Amino acid sequence: MKRDRKCIAQLLYFSDLLPSKYPEDTANLISALKKHNVDHGFVKGAKDIRIRDFMPVQICNARYRNMVFRYEPSYLKNRRDEQTVFSKDIDKNWELVNGWRPPCDFDESEIRLDGGNIVVSPDKEKAIISDRIFPENPEYKSSELIRKLNSVLWRMQIIIIPSREDDITGHADNTVRFLDDRTVLCNEDLPSDGFGSRLRTMLEYHGLDVLEFPFAPTDKSGAVGNYLNYFETEEAVFLPVFGIDADERAVLTAEKLFSKPVEPVMIPNIAADGAGLHSISWGMSD
Repeated sequence: MKRDRKCIAQLLYFSDLLPSKYPEDTANLISALKKHNVDHGFVKGAKDIRIRDFMPVQICNARYRNMVFRYEPSYLKNRRDEQTVFSKDIDKNWELVNGWRPPCDFDESEIRLDGGNIVVSPDKEKAIISDRIFPENPEYKSSELIRKLNSVLWRMQIIIIPSREDDITGHADNTVRFLDDRTVLCNEDLPSDGFGSRLRTMLEYHGLDVLEFPFAPTDKSGAVGNYLNYFETEEAVFLPVFGIDADERAVLTAEKLFSKPVEPVMIPNIAADGAGLHSISWGMSD
């Protein structure tokens, strides 16, 4: 049964590194965007294509805020040259998209939190974050960190979920996404894995309806087979596909769930290097 939901992105950006690093995948992406008349721009100054992780998180529960968290992930501890500092590195002379651009004023938090590890509901009332946030912020006790997050996120309901041990980043957007304000999609359980069952139990405990989504990982380091790392605009859902057998089932499942067009985007090279469409995109809504 399809459910209606609010749009996710009206401003859509990618790193300007994308076309040179992944020309074929980028061509597929741009073609898909043009098919649905989706405008986009490029961010200058990023050191990596995964701009979701260090760009602002939009919060509009009680009032509009754009929060920049501290981007110092432990998995990049010995690769400082790949860590983008939003306030210093990113060119704020944004390209116009749909006739407007992001604001230049942003709030900042000292909490270490990758943008890929926070999944916010369409109504901005709930935020799902994986438990990887605790070892990333060892100076805080768990209860203290949750209180600080609750304040920074303007009293959103914070839902902590387990992270997969074999996922280097432990990002929430690799395992769960909101379909609407009370329904989430999560990766189907793998044989003899059990992670999906634990995740589902946690989400249902917090009052969410859970639907399974195809998941067919081909290796532990890449993102091939992770279909939940899609991005959505007002016009369509852009679903990553990889040229594997599970692609067709993922597309058919998505078409049954979403009330808008589902556009498959072939990104085998980007995914082989561990990124998905949600990871490489960043957007804001008005």
